Amino acid sequence: MNEKQKEIMQIIQSQCINGREMDVPDIMKYSSSLTMQEVLEVIPFLENQGYIEVIEIDMCCSADYIVTEITKEGINILHS
Repeated sequence: MNEKQKEIMQIIQSQCINGREMDVPDIMKYSSSLTMQEVLEVIPFLENQGYIEVIEIDMCCSADYIVTEITKEGINILHS
């Protein structure tokens, strides 16, 4: 896992609590180093690995992502 993936997972772990969900701009608010493109690339990867739960909203030309939580597997990999 690279540093950008770890940073996004740490943001999700600290902010997606008590039912709070985050979209890409929300995640970017908590990082000074991530670009929108990086976040858009990392979210589907982390979801496919089973590290986060995501609601994907298909748009006509792209997709929007709403992150709902970090999974137990995600927490384990983040702290290993």
